[in-house]
Amino acid sequence: MSNKKARAKPLSMSNKKARAKPLSMSNKKARAKLLSLLIIVCLLIYAPVFTPVNAPANTSENAPANTPAFTTAFVPALYAAPQGAPTDPNLMEISPRNVRYTTEESFIGSLERNASFDARIDFPDTLSIYIPRDALYVRSDVTGNNWVEEGDPIATFSVVPNDLAIDEAAIALEMAESVQRREIEALENALADAHARLEAITESAPSNSIGGMIRSGGPGGSGGSGGSGGSGGAQSAAGQASSERRRAELAYFAAEENLAFTKYNSERNLGFMRTRLEELRENNEDFTVYAPISGYVYDVVYFAVGRSVYNGQFLCRISGPETFQIIVSGSNLAQLRLGAQVSIETSRRDSPNFAGRVIGNTNLLGRHETDSRAIIAFEDPSEFIEFVDGSVQRLTGLRYRVHIQQSDIQNVLLAPRRAVSSESSYRFVTVLEDGLSKKRYVIVGLANMEYMQILDGLEAGVTLIIN
Repeated sequence: MSNKKARAKPLSMSNKKARAKPLSMSNKKARAKLLSLLIIVCLLIYAPVFTPVNAPANTSENAPANTPAFTTAFVPALYAAPQGAPTDPNLMEISPRNVRYTTEESFIGSLERNASFDARIDFPDTLSIYIPRDALYVRSDVTGNNWVEEGDPIATFSVVPNDLAIDEAAIALEMAESVQRREIEALENALADAHARLEAITESAPSNSIGGMIRSGGPGGSGGSGGSGGSGGAQSAAGQASSERRRAELAYFAAEENLAFTKYNSERNLGFMRTRLEELRENNEDFTVYAPISGYVYDVVYFAVGRSVYNGQFLCRISGPETFQIIVSGSNLAQLRLGAQVSIETSRRDSPNFAGRVIGNTNLLGRHETDSRAIIAFEDPSEFIEFVDGSVQRLTGLRYRVHIQQSDIQNVLLAPRRAVSSESSYRFVTVLEDGLSKKRYVIVGLANMEYMQILDGLEAGVTLIIN
């Protein structure tokens, strides 16, 4: 009974109020925003459907007044083709708006192919001048790009006096000379003794031999066994005298060689010491560096006055004006054949092309070097010197480029290189015919930076769309 009563129990007043509670003001606003968003999306999706059928066509009559007369455009057929256009997918209609393009015609002409290389200038008769010894910088007697004659001063230096080193070198030389004199005197005495002994042995040798022969009976003595004994004794005495003489000769020759070697070695060492002393005395005075050859001075190094400089420090370069050449370095230089004519271009805006000739190429020696060098000489060096006003500094400051003609083909069909496009492994051009653009596949041949040879698929006088 308790369960039935519980099931049949009517809703309380509080529950009725909760279920019948109307929507709040905030929920109404949210639903309105959602509905507005849905309407906007539908309009955006289905807007093209409501485009008026009688809308004006995109022609030149209704184009804006500020549209230039040369402005043209093409509409690809891959979009909706205009009414009356051919159905060929390679054709496109040219529309007088939106996209600019330029045209150029194919023609019969000559195709030149050139190879170009970066290069630098080189002076084979260039001397680098260095400071000969430690000193203090005083002044520079030349400036860059100046012409100097052989013997002209380049720079002057001052030396801090070093009397102590000079005195030490002089004392060492005096002591060495004294030692040399004593050694040579002793060796000369030894040589004189060896010579006297040799002379004494030489003088006594004949009398000893004769005395021996007399004591042994001599050649006229009695015969028999006594004669045989006398002959053997004489031979023994003669052999002993000969050995003593030989030993005396060897001792004399050794004393003579020893004296000669000692004199040579002593004089050599004393010569070095005398030269060193002279250098110290010269280095103790101010000095000037002079130009060893005539030419242009460049890359001059300037120091602060009074600055210490050192032996072997770089000072400047001097180059002869008529001995310069162009060097091309790198790989793949086989095209620069020996004796080939080339043109040389500089980085100056007003620079003409100078004629040159290949006079050397290490790549032609069969060494397969990765960094080969080709040497190019100017046909008229005076023309180039006049162009740069005789300034070596301007020569070294320019950039150079060498051009050589690889081929020159006459009477071939050419098209601008920009007009030829690629599609996979095929080439094609876009032709303008009766207001329509048509794609034509072509076979190409040789090319340079501007034009490309057309072997098949095109004829001369055809209007090509460049871009």
